[in-house]
Amino acid sequence: MSFHPRIAPLLTRGRVIMAASWVTLAGGCGPGAATPMPEPPSLVNLADVGPPEVLVAEAAANLHTIEGRAGAVPPNATVRVTNLDGTDPAYATTADGHGHFVITVQAVFGNELRFEWALPDKHSTAPADALLESAAMQATSFTLVPSPRFDCVHLTPGYTLDFGASAGSSLSVIVQNACAGDVSLGAPRLRRALPEFSSAGAAQIISQGSSASLAVGYSRTTPAASEDTLLFDITSSGTVIRYPVTLSAATKP
Repeated sequence: MSFHPRIAPLLTRGRVIMAASWVTLAGGCGPGAATPMPEPPSLVNLADVGPPEVLVAEAAANLHTIEGRAGAVPPNATVRVTNLDGTDPAYATTADGHGHFVITVQAVFGNELRFEWALPDKHSTAPADALLESAAMQATSFTLVPSPRFDCVHLTPGYTLDFGASAGSSLSVIVQNACAGDVSLGAPRLRRALPEFSSAGAAQIISQGSSASLAVGYSRTTPAASEDTLLFDITSSGTVIRYPVTLSAATKP
């Protein structure tokens, strides 16, 4: 069993900034083939995210400052970056009137970051996911590599489930196998294990041309907004790729 090789980096090399403190900001494919996630205009434009800087407050901080150039997101949008390999809430900042932003996240090389944006009347319809990788084998610089996905595996309604302001409900993500052979779906799990969200299910095989449903329950325990991530592995021809689905519930009116 192997993991899909990393895809060519999008970003230039960064530089190290020593600091005393920091602020935490609130495809025609057969089985096994995978490609980067597509980037329609609704996504954060990862091609305009960089050059990065590694912000070192202390040896164990693992702080990375990421800059989105003008046009990376819509003007004045709230930018959210989630470390899908951690348990912290999403880091957030606000872009300026040109869609430029700077955000610092805590992560280590190999972690997967999810980029999203939101305005009062609209938001990105799909996230942009990227792997944080060291650049040229140097521990002091990094690149963002688009996350691999099987382009013969499709999720409906996509990579987010929005429960809105409901008191409680259940939504499902459908995993459809359009590959040339069977794929394996691992048991789902929650990144933060928040009590508001629940998901259960065993590992299963999805035969060619078939689909499987993953149900997620939500039961409000607080009037505040809440967010978690549903994680599950898909295996095709020995290649394993983790799939993340953002689970969100809005503030109770």
